[in-house]
Amino acid sequence: MERGGGIAGKIFRGIREGLGIGDLPAREVERRYADSASRFMELGEARVHYKDEGREGAPALLLLHGTFSSLHTWDGWVDRLRDHYRMVRLDIPGFGLTGPPRGGRFTIEWMVGFIDDFTEELGLERFHVAGNSLGGYFAWRYAAERPGKVDRLVLVDAAGYPMPLPPILKFIATPVLGSSYRVLSPRFLVEANVRQVYGDARRIRDHVVERYHLLMLREGNRRTLKENLPHLSRFEDSRRVRDVRAPTLVMWGEEDRWISPSMARRFMRDLPQARLVTYPGVGHVPMEEVPERTADDAHAFLSGSADLARQAGSEKERE
Repeated sequence: MERGGGIAGKIFRGIREGLGIGDLPAREVERRYADSASRFMELGEARVHYKDEGREGAPALLLLHGTFSSLHTWDGWVDRLRDHYRMVRLDIPGFGLTGPPRGGRFTIEWMVGFIDDFTEELGLERFHVAGNSLGGYFAWRYAAERPGKVDRLVLVDAAGYPMPLPPILKFIATPVLGSSYRVLSPRFLVEANVRQVYGDARRIRDHVVERYHLLMLREGNRRTLKENLPHLSRFEDSRRVRDVRAPTLVMWGEEDRWISPSMARRFMRDLPQARLVTYPGVGHVPMEEVPERTADDAHAFLSGSADLARQAGSEKERE
C-alpha cells in the first residue's frame, strides 16, 4: 500500500510541485540535493550550504553563482579543476539549500561582510574569486573592498552596471503581479527561463531544469528574491569597478540575452587590469553551458598562461 496519501496523494503532490504552488520544506529539498560533499555552516544570520573540494594546499578558488542558481552551476569547473585548486563554492543566502538569511533582507555591504565571515571561518586568507551574473557583482565588489584578500578575479557574464532587467526579473519586481511569484512558479516557466540563459538549448539536460525549479521552491527563497531584488538590481555603485586592483579575466557568452555582451566592454574600460574572452553561440552561463572550455580558460588565466594573455590582450586592444 502506498504511503503518504497513496497514489492519489502522490499525483496531487506531483501536480502541486510541477506548478510550483507553495514552498517545499528545507529538509525535503536537502534530501534531494545535498550529497556526501555537502557541508553546512552556521554563520550569523544564515545556515550556509557549501562544498570545499579539490587539492589540499593548492591555491583556493571561491565560486559565486548567480540569480535563481546554486553552487551546482560550477559542477563542470570543479570536475575539471579540482586537481589544481582548492575549490570552495556555496549557495548564496536566499538561493539553493542555504535559504534566506534570518534577518530576511541583505545588501551588497552585508554580502561583503558575509564573504569575509565565510572565508575566515574556512581559514582562507588570500584566494581567487570567480562569479557569474549576480555572483559576479558580489565578486568584483568584494575585490574592490578587500584588495588584500583577492589574488585574481574571474567575471563570467557579470552584473554591475545599470541595465534593463531580464523579463522574468522585471515581472518579479512588479509590485502586484510579481507577488504571485512567491506562491506560483510553474516548471514550464523555469524551463523557458533556462532556455533563455543558454545560447544553445540542445545543451540543456532535464535534470538541470528540475534542479533549478526545486531549489527555487525551497522555503523562503522566492520571498527573499522578491524582497531584495529592488536594491540588488540598481547597481548604483558601478563606479567602484575602477577600484578593483586584482588582475581580472572577463568571460562572456556572445548570445547572452540577460546581460548584453556590450557590458563586457564597460568592464574592460573600467577595470585597471583586465583580459577578455568571449564564446560564440553561448549564453549567460558559460561555465555551465561549456564547462570544459571555460574552465580551461580560467585555469590558463589563474596560472598565468602566456597564450591566454596574448589572446585576451589582443581582444582588449580591439575594444
